[in-house]
Amino acid sequence: MNRPQQIHSTVEAAPKRGAATAFRQAATAHGTGDGRARRQESLNDGATICQIRNVRVGSRRTTLRLENAFWDALDALCAREGTTVDRILSELEVRRRDEALTSMVRSYLIAYWHRRAIGD
Repeated sequence: MNRPQQIHSTVEAAPKRGAATAFRQAATAHGTGDGRARRQESLNDGATICQIRNVRVGSRRTTLRLENAFWDALDALCAREGTTVDRILSELEVRRRDEALTSMVRSYLIAYWHRRAIGD
């Protein structure tokens, strides 16, 4: 059975310059303001749009791929609590067992905003 292959397409391409320059320009172009590059990907049908951000979890740098709604929720949480994405991710990493970090972030955000919605 021939199944169509889903391909994630990158919305932007890095300019042909030095890696550090391309990284800063990508961060500036997407308005991150924190010097971090963000990349957006979508499925061919345009149904899901995700961002990939470079983050620091504890002492290691990694990338995290989440849907835009989750990044918005995480950014709002950080603004509300006066903290950073890196600090939240590092705290979650300490509590993580066999769960993928992205899955844990999604669960944490849903629980956090649910508690706020019910006035807890």
